[in-house]
Amino acid sequence: MYKNHILMDGISDMIFVVNAQGDSIFTYEFLNRAAMEKTGLTEDIIGKKIETL
Repeated sequence: MYKNHILMDGISDMIFVVNAQGDSIFTYEFLNRAAMEKTGLTEDIIGKKIETL
């Protein structure tokens, strides 16, 4: 999990951390609790490409 997850989970704004590989590959690295609650996504998206969702 992302090293600052405890701090980021306490923030009420949605936070998504995305890894950019080259010009066109973007994968989820982290999403905080607010992002999960507001979007219905779960930690299962970690490591998945943005375009697959």
